[in-house]
Amino acid sequence: MSFLKTLFLVLSFVFLQCISKQDDIFYTGAEANYKIFEAFAAKDSACGHNHRITSVVFGKVKQTDLDACTKAINLMDCGSWAASDPAPYRCKSINYKL
Repeated sequence: MSFLKTLFLVLSFVFLQCISKQDDIFYTGAEANYKIFEAFAAKDSACGHNHRITSVVFGKVKQTDLDACTKAINLMDCGSWAASDPAPYRCKSINYKL
């Protein structure tokens, strides 16, 4: 019986560690919005434009998705950035979970 209790405790601990590690690969909605706003502001400053951000993220976002979005913003040339809605597809297709 002691072996089963020990096994249960070890498996429970491992399972909880896996769940807590999952939070390490996500940004909160506030962090994600801040990073997107920061990328927009930097690009607006570099290209001499002023855009209003019309979409916000309401939940957790995978770090890789958000990093791809900000990288896509940084790689845009100023001619493309002059559009009324310059947000790249990588930013418009970000999935989030509540």
